[in-house]
Amino acid sequence: MIIGKRLCVIVVGLLAGKLSHSQSNNVLQLWYDKPASVWEETLPLGNGRLGMMPDGGIEKETIVLNDITLWSGSEQDANNYEANQYLPNIRQLLIAGKNDEAQDLINKHFVCKGPGSGGKQWGCFQILGNLEIKYKYPSKSLKPSTYKRNLQLSNALATTSFTLNGVTYTREYITSFGTDVGIIKLTSSKSGALNFSLALSRPERFNTVVSNNNIEMRGQLDNGTDGKGMQYMAVAAVKLTDGGKISTTEKELLVNDATTAYVYISMGTDYKQSAHHFDDKVLQLLKTGMSKSYTTEKVTHIANFQKLFNRFQVNLGTGKNSHLTTDKRLDLFYKNPQDDNALPALHLQYGRYLSISSTRVGLLPPNLQGLWANQTQTPWNGDYHLDINVEMNHWHLEAANLSELNLPLADLVKGLVKNGEKTAKAYYNANGWIAHVITNIWGFTEPGESASWGIANSGSGWLCANLWDHYAYTKDKKYLKDIYPILKGSALFYRDALIQDPKTKWLVTAPSVSPENSFFLNDKHVNVCMGPTIDNQITRELFSNVIEASEALGVDTDFRSDLKQKLKQLPRPAASALVAALWNG
Repeated sequence: MIIGKRLCVIVVGLLAGKLSHSQSNNVLQLWYDKPASVWEETLPLGNGRLGMMPDGGIEKETIVLNDITLWSGSEQDANNYEANQYLPNIRQLLIAGKNDEAQDLINKHFVCKGPGSGGKQWGCFQILGNLEIKYKYPSKSLKPSTYKRNLQLSNALATTSFTLNGVTYTREYITSFGTDVGIIKLTSSKSGALNFSLALSRPERFNTVVSNNNIEMRGQLDNGTDGKGMQYMAVAAVKLTDGGKISTTEKELLVNDATTAYVYISMGTDYKQSAHHFDDKVLQLLKTGMSKSYTTEKVTHIANFQKLFNRFQVNLGTGKNSHLTTDKRLDLFYKNPQDDNALPALHLQYGRYLSISSTRVGLLPPNLQGLWANQTQTPWNGDYHLDINVEMNHWHLEAANLSELNLPLADLVKGLVKNGEKTAKAYYNANGWIAHVITNIWGFTEPGESASWGIANSGSGWLCANLWDHYAYTKDKKYLKDIYPILKGSALFYRDALIQDPKTKWLVTAPSVSPENSFFLNDKHVNVCMGPTIDNQITRELFSNVIEASEALGVDTDFRSDLKQKLKQLPRPAASALVAALWNG
């Protein structure tokens, strides 16, 4: 995977360096000629904190709302502090080629306490809510003569437009990089032809009230202990500028006879905020957003977004399929990629767009869902998988000129160190810190609940590789000094936890797994091994980076010398394969 990472960086770097012509903004769009039929077809908008995904429905439209910080669960200590007593036996079984018995022992005594990622205290990234708009039209015919919805990547702006019974309806959506609210502009080409109702809901744990022409939705998620977890709030309101009237019911806002309407949505959580006052900020953002003209807000939004997006340009030409809808382009590209040279460039820029939209400095890094989720039980908890997914979300950032978007990951990793030190002692009797294969915003570092995947050793080392990338590109000594204790702590763990392979004499991890890989041994299906190549490569890269960092900072001469000696004893790439072959059949 490290080879793949470097190749990705090289390719993106070549594109950035070789191709100087900007791609036309009208090419940088996803567009479709019908409403989304499933959530995955909706258009993702985000400003690093807030997310919206409109489906473009004609009679009823659902806009899924998200906040990057909304998590259930809470901090926990799931370390088994007796686990290290079983470590010598586990290693002896691996050395003896009894991987299946070692795996059984790990499942009994060397995984996390409790249900792990399957438990309520682990938590889950969740949908904040649904904004539902129901439209009313004078005719019963709801088949439009034209329809288009698109996402303009260079402007972070989504639109839906269609003509129905001679009236053209247009919708614009932004999650503002200005005032930090969501805004939807609704217009009709015929005066007074805009009629709709507005409501907020979510699948569970919510209550809505209508007051002063605002809809407020509040709730509290389950923390896995007493049920009193993170609090959240969303509030929506409508502003009319050229006619129409607003009325209310117990749960809805009603708009009738309008020509242009602006829907404002403000939302937030009490993550790292006072549980008693976070809602004041939500309400103030709504008030500020509504006090500005939409034109002013839109200009500010685009300008702030483009400060990041416009740093990188690529043009690979077009092709005869470039004018088609995005879904048709994708289908045809697999058959004849030469007919759409612009699609790979669009794909690259879409990745950059998603990164800009799903994280911001000072908040959380993108999770498995970025910041978009439409369920309370998000697949795989919408958490942070450290065996490739976190890395994939960050590989391109430096080469694609989005360097500062690596900083939220560094903040997340800082939050793992304290518990990771407990985990290192509990399981390996080692110094330093470790995180295994999964984590959450609550700082979980323990092995997962199953030996088959949860014992992977490479998570913390691979995170450190991502942190190092930011320094490698920026040469920012202040940043290096800030992250050096994290890198050193990870290197301390691997230095202490490595054992000598009696067959090859190389230093290797044991026990561990190669993520999502298994093999047959003694006629059994097993995962646990010693010295998987991924661990060898990541440990080598980590030690090399810490050596360079200590030299650059002028610190830890003795530790640096120790790592240099250990580095000589690590399996080289070809030797890594040999170790795996010897021990795993």
